[in-house]
Amino acid sequence: MVDSPILNNWYEAYRLIAELLFKTYKESQENPAKELYNRLKETRFSEINEGRLFRDRLSRISEWGLDPIQIFATFNYPKIGDRRINVINSLLEEFQSDKRVDDSTSFDGCPSPIITQIIQYRGWQAQNQIWTMFDEIMENGIKGLKQKHFLSLKDLRGIDIASFTMFLYWINSYEFLPLDRNTVDFLKSFNIIDSRPRTYKEYFELCTQKLTFNGEQYNNEDAFRNIVRDAYLYSNSSYTGEILSGSTISIISKIEPASAVEALETIAKRKQRERIKGFQIIALRPRKNIQGENSKQKHLKNLTEGELYQFYHSYRFNKESDDEIVYKPDEDLNLYSIGDLNISVSAIVGKNGSGKSTIADFLYLVINKIAFLKKIKSTEKLINEEVFADLFVRLDKLYKISVGDSIEVFEYELRDDDNTYNITTKKNEGKGIFETFDIESFCYSIVVNYSLYALNTNVLGNWIYPLFHKNDSYQTPIVLNPLRNNGNIDVNNEEGLAKSRMLSNILEPDLINFELNKIPELVSDSVPVRFILEYDEEKISRKKKKYRQLYKQLHQKHINKVINNIGFEINLESDFLKQAKEYVYLKIVEIANKYPKFKKFKNLPHWISSDKTQLQLYLSKLSEETSHITFKLRQAVNYLKYGIYNPGKDDEILFLSRKIREIKEETNLRTIELVPPAFFKTNIVFNHGGTFNELSSGEKQQVFSINTIAYHIYNIASVMYEKDTFKYNNINIVFDEVELYFHPEMQRTYISNLLYRISTLQLDDNIHNINILFITHSPFILSDIPSSNILRLDIDSETKRAIPIDSGEQTFGANIHDLLANDFFLENGFMGEFSKNKINEIIRFLTIHKLVSKLKQLNQKAGDSEQANNQLRDQRKKLESEIHIFLPELPNENNDSDYISHEELTVESLEKLISRKFHLNLNDCISTIKVIGEPILRHKLLAMYNEAFPVSDEKVKEQEFLELAKKLNYTVIKG
Repeated sequence: MVDSPILNNWYEAYRLIAELLFKTYKESQENPAKELYNRLKETRFSEINEGRLFRDRLSRISEWGLDPIQIFATFNYPKIGDRRINVINSLLEEFQSDKRVDDSTSFDGCPSPIITQIIQYRGWQAQNQIWTMFDEIMENGIKGLKQKHFLSLKDLRGIDIASFTMFLYWINSYEFLPLDRNTVDFLKSFNIIDSRPRTYKEYFELCTQKLTFNGEQYNNEDAFRNIVRDAYLYSNSSYTGEILSGSTISIISKIEPASAVEALETIAKRKQRERIKGFQIIALRPRKNIQGENSKQKHLKNLTEGELYQFYHSYRFNKESDDEIVYKPDEDLNLYSIGDLNISVSAIVGKNGSGKSTIADFLYLVINKIAFLKKIKSTEKLINEEVFADLFVRLDKLYKISVGDSIEVFEYELRDDDNTYNITTKKNEGKGIFETFDIESFCYSIVVNYSLYALNTNVLGNWIYPLFHKNDSYQTPIVLNPLRNNGNIDVNNEEGLAKSRMLSNILEPDLINFELNKIPELVSDSVPVRFILEYDEEKISRKKKKYRQLYKQLHQKHINKVINNIGFEINLESDFLKQAKEYVYLKIVEIANKYPKFKKFKNLPHWISSDKTQLQLYLSKLSEETSHITFKLRQAVNYLKYGIYNPGKDDEILFLSRKIREIKEETNLRTIELVPPAFFKTNIVFNHGGTFNELSSGEKQQVFSINTIAYHIYNIASVMYEKDTFKYNNINIVFDEVELYFHPEMQRTYISNLLYRISTLQLDDNIHNINILFITHSPFILSDIPSSNILRLDIDSETKRAIPIDSGEQTFGANIHDLLANDFFLENGFMGEFSKNKINEIIRFLTIHKLVSKLKQLNQKAGDSEQANNQLRDQRKKLESEIHIFLPELPNENNDSDYISHEELTVESLEKLISRKFHLNLNDCISTIKVIGEPILRHKLLAMYNEAFPVSDEKVKEQEFLELAKKLNYTVIKG
């Protein structure tokens, strides 16, 4: 029988490639990274990967090489399609193997991560370190894996524990298990692990001890591949076939009770059904402090203890107990998800003072408490603030998190017969233990609130202050935007940050498709293509003026001394070199004078010449400071170091982003530290020729707002899986009155534009779910959210407490007027109160004049008999009574010294009284009627005017004709 050249399965091909690379390494151990790069650079493999791995012709970097992780990454990423076969065969061809893969080769059970980080340039030293690691593992398998390999990952750019274990699985799927998303979730679901392994010991024990068989029926050959395959099937809710392989059942049966072995497939099906993909903060309930039943919580304000404030209504709660939740999947609309990224959107609406922001503040308190009790390391020490609450969340399953002096977590399990979920852990069983709660599985919250009176430490307390700081590599699970000090927002600083984040998003190499030269749109139909930089002479002049007020003269020798002591080589050829050095010096002086933590270095110009040690100490402290304090300084220093920008000329964004990619490959700098410094005015030119500066202020505000969110999301996604580092896969975004400063059109498009921007971030497996909560007064925001995702609040008339209320009206795609009536509690209509009062005054004015006109006509009549006179008198009295109804201001014996009796009530006296009581004349009246926007109301009032002040039919028709002609832009020529 002839051996087929076609490999049937991916793992055969991958193992073969690993062996061929291993053989190559043995033949060239001096610099294997360089040797392999040079060998492959003129091959079909390099043609396929031009611009990805082979960029020496496009770069100034000299140490170009390849490591085995990069090689394997080139044919393992989502949407690779047929390209995978071409890449694999190009390698097999180059290494002179007679084996190939084709369309019949199965790639089932092969994880494919996003490779943007994995294929990063690492330099020969790091790449050859990977080659040594590869050699030891190929030589000895699992026994060759050592603790030193895990410890070295922090020094290998772009590689974390997840991607490293996937590489191990690619080269040896018999002994290594990948820690991809599906596999980790699967192992957690069956209690094989509590959380993602982070250390060598945890991973080694998983592969060698936890994943072993119950009995001798199976061997290890396919076990790990079966787990990966089963995990994929388990994650696919639409899959209805058998989930568990025999080997997987044998492994799980060691953990599950022996009696359940035969039912494991049934259990897997139930677990698969009870998984509700996505992340939602379902509801929040403030609860009583058990230790002090009569005491009220400190931050409760007008919220009600024991009241369930529910954001998503596709869940039915039992008022008597939390033991059961009924899920209504038909009401849980999947409207916002992007590919595999699950996105949910909810909102809170209500009158001012109904408790909307208080609920949000209460949520921040709960997250702060969780972070504090989890002992998360933060740059600003977290404060243990009092809060007692129950938080109901959906994290692929349903959970209740009870927060108080301690925290307990309870999980809900699906009943077999319906969509009812029962709580599975009770307090008295001792299983709802917070220590086992994987905080990474919770969420990272990004809060945006630009209200002037919100999130003030002087009002809420100091507990909220640490939550404004975000220079802890996204470890504390919440950040509040914008930064406030004693409740105050530094508007200029915020604008600078917003611009830098926007520029960072535009220039971020990972978000640009260099193969297709494709840059994401910044706003609809507007792709940024170039920068125009202009030196901001006014800004530097202001800094110099302020400096000279303090220190008289700006000495060049002081500038040079500071620059020289910072210790970097200037690579800038620019007309603005002198100005850039001045800015760096002025900024360093300003920081010492402005910020208390650097006050010991204040008045630097007075001591710079005499105390070199003090100067070096100060510069050292500045180099360690990574907060907003040194943000602009770092950008200016990097401008001097790397000379990326050429002011006065158009700089193409593709070119600039490539330069930034090279710098990032050589350093640990972030893109935002490499954007144009603050002493340049930056304008963006779009592909259609327009510029960013030509956008309206509302459009700019929306771009800044959305790009701030995008900046944080991308950074959270970029955190690596490392020991003692939290990597959050779920993000919670809270917008408190995002419509502030927005024109209705900007409100109308906000959710759509936000979702588009998120779709450009290439998050894939790094971020699993996003929950978005809008606290809003905008009907335009509300019309993009279904009624089942809205919490409506009102004030209880008796208790004055915030209470949730029901509304059967649908909001998604609803008419704005209906939304205003049903969801913004406008019981008095949609018209402005002033115009409403003015129109009512006109109605009364016209009605009274009409009645007076009738009275005048009656007075002119004389009856020809006593009976006729009696009838006229009765009609007159009736008219006078009606006048009293429509003119409450009409004096009477009880309220006015000018009281007029019925006998004295003449037309003349009435007309005098009307002119005294009304601030209207005939011209004002008719002019006001003509500008009323509601056409039916306007025509009705015109008819009333004509009744009160009759004119001939011909005159009325002529006036109507002239008005119509004017509206249609016709000119009427009178003969």
